[in-house]
Amino acid sequence: MSIETFKTLLIGSPAMLALSMASGLAMAQTAASAEAFASIASIAAPLRPLPAMRDGLEFDGESAIVTYPVFLSDAEARSGGDLVLKLESSVAVMPEASRLGITLNGRSVETLPLGGPEAAAQKVALPAAMLHAGWNTLTLETSQRHRVDCSVEGTYELWTRIDPAASGLRFGAPMPSGLPALPYVGRNADGTMAIRLHTLARDAVSLSNAFRIAALTAKAAGATSAAVTLATDTADASRGLDLYYGSSEDLARLGISGEIVEAAANSVQLSASDAAPSASLVIAAGDFRQQARTEAELEAAARALGPRPGKVPEVEDAEVTFARLGVSSSRFSGRLFQRGVDIALPDDTMIADYASVRLSLVAAYAPGLGSDSGLGIRVNGKRVATLPFGRDGGELFEGRPIELPLSAFRPGLNHIDLEASLPQVSDQACSPDTQISGNPRLLFVDATSIRVPKLAHLERLPDLSGTIAEGRTGPGEAVHLAVTSADANTLSAAATFFTAMALAAPEVPKLVLSGYDPNDRRGGILIGDAGRLDARAADLVGLGHRSLAMLGQESNTLSRRFDDAFTQAPVSAGVQPDIGQPSPAADISDGTQMLKDWRGSVGAGAGNRLDSFVDASKSYLTQLAEWSGLGRTDEPLSVDARTRLVLAQAAPAGLQAPLTVVTAPTPSDLANGVRDLVKPANWQQIGGRAVLLGEDGVKIIESRHARLQALADTTPGNMRLVAAAWFSLNPVIYALMVVACVLAFGGLTAAVLRKGREETR
Repeated sequence: MSIETFKTLLIGSPAMLALSMASGLAMAQTAASAEAFASIASIAAPLRPLPAMRDGLEFDGESAIVTYPVFLSDAEARSGGDLVLKLESSVAVMPEASRLGITLNGRSVETLPLGGPEAAAQKVALPAAMLHAGWNTLTLETSQRHRVDCSVEGTYELWTRIDPAASGLRFGAPMPSGLPALPYVGRNADGTMAIRLHTLARDAVSLSNAFRIAALTAKAAGATSAAVTLATDTADASRGLDLYYGSSEDLARLGISGEIVEAAANSVQLSASDAAPSASLVIAAGDFRQQARTEAELEAAARALGPRPGKVPEVEDAEVTFARLGVSSSRFSGRLFQRGVDIALPDDTMIADYASVRLSLVAAYAPGLGSDSGLGIRVNGKRVATLPFGRDGGELFEGRPIELPLSAFRPGLNHIDLEASLPQVSDQACSPDTQISGNPRLLFVDATSIRVPKLAHLERLPDLSGTIAEGRTGPGEAVHLAVTSADANTLSAAATFFTAMALAAPEVPKLVLSGYDPNDRRGGILIGDAGRLDARAADLVGLGHRSLAMLGQESNTLSRRFDDAFTQAPVSAGVQPDIGQPSPAADISDGTQMLKDWRGSVGAGAGNRLDSFVDASKSYLTQLAEWSGLGRTDEPLSVDARTRLVLAQAAPAGLQAPLTVVTAPTPSDLANGVRDLVKPANWQQIGGRAVLLGEDGVKIIESRHARLQALADTTPGNMRLVAAAWFSLNPVIYALMVVACVLAFGGLTAAVLRKGREETR
């Protein structure tokens, strides 16, 4: 069924239906052969956007690589297709020495020039001989050189961007029918799957089911990222998937014809067309049996796709090569070599410096490099190791070990960057000939490997990377998600956030949606704008009233219930408030605050000196606990007017799972902020106890005080590693225990010697 026919059925017009059927018959009659029909479909079909990936559509520096997973039907693989690219490069890019290499399933396809005046879109044929049904890998690799600046600093001015509006894939075969068409529809220009959820349901159970259906749909489409928008209007002609969910009566009120409603009662109804950028999916809600059948259909469609290439391997007590991580050997003639890989650690890894990760480097550098040349290694954005290239005659590394501190890693996904600075004295002349055909300065071999030791398994919370980023909230199979309001923006944010978790998890988790209950001990996720956020929940994750007020200062929607939670700023040293006059921000009805204001000016007797002594003692004990590592506390989160979204987590005692809060200044900011957060470039950086999303991307706030969870693995080997990890996290306690043992041994030795002398007398 074509998308035009489907939309006709939505409004139930027999005349338009007949016209559509006649048009389809005429097309079939004019097609001379299946090949001609495929050609027509290829010409008429809109470009299929490239999938949303961590590195996006921009290539920075002298060398950059992005690999895109592309799913093809059997007909598409046999017919071949085209890659259309419209490229824009920095004015600093030298056309004579810059290029873009295109590789398909490990085989070179084409090389395109970069730089120069803005060029029109270029079409590259993707031969059928290089394609296969299922997942394919399309790799784009840039090599860029600067026109006039041959310094290492000049490499940061080099970039090439793909114009998403005029770039994408097109294949010469018609789209498959039914659910197998999901991988080909619903993508925005940036590769994100856009799901417009049309439902009239507003009760918690129905919305839970609808959100889970949306997540299963994204999974069945093989999406790398998805955004769900709650909508109740008619189908949208823009890119995306219109998902209709509800009872038969609700579907009719949403404009779905009786024929489609009747068919949806038996199976999922998907309508998609090669000639239309949007598609429609109709799902009838019913009892739990109907929901189970629908979920089973979508789960089967997801399984039929098979595993997507590029899955990050989970590594423990094992070694993995860069070749397995998708990095190939290369000879590099530029000034700044950059490569990045991803590895994953188990979700319950206890991170501490009780061991190290070993990188075995297989590479070589050429003679004549500058004195400041060398290799730098960053883990999750932090520089953790360097290797100077100090020999004038060059050097060959055949498995050179480099130790990376385990404390730089985190549970779940980790990103490791290698950056080699390779300046030469000849760079000062910046000869064009050297830029175009310079000799290699670095040989990097894909036999370079990373070995992860045996790890301690004991979960420490809060930890966003091992929970939310991996698609779970803690113990148990279900995700408990509470919203502060049932408005469209808040529900859109909740649906998008849950879908991102579902795409990160091996299987789509169960969902329990509700309003927020502060007495609920299950923990989970709380989503709402700053004006409606519960003050107690905000305080638990480090968002005090000041932070909430700063976060929501532009919205003027802060609830008055936060006033009682306001914390007064401390009085500056040496300045006493006027006796009997409340501070400007104090509430005169608050007797406790009034007593505090007076306490500093009255009662200078013995009782006051005793209070001062007690306060000083408490302060010293707190400092001692902090110094020993037992009294660490997390500081309140610091946000400002530029903070667009806050994702924060806490693990207070008494909750079955950590509490995760997602908030923004207004409901619309919340929906837009979550939509940006779930993009791969941001989602794959999530970690620590909080993430602040601002104009400059994400900022990670680490936890200084993590709570240990129940020990699940009680084997002697794991308990030994856990003990080593704990002492690594608390070195002062370890040192005191060593000193105590030495003193005890010394005292015991002295006692034995004394007793021996007495017996010999």
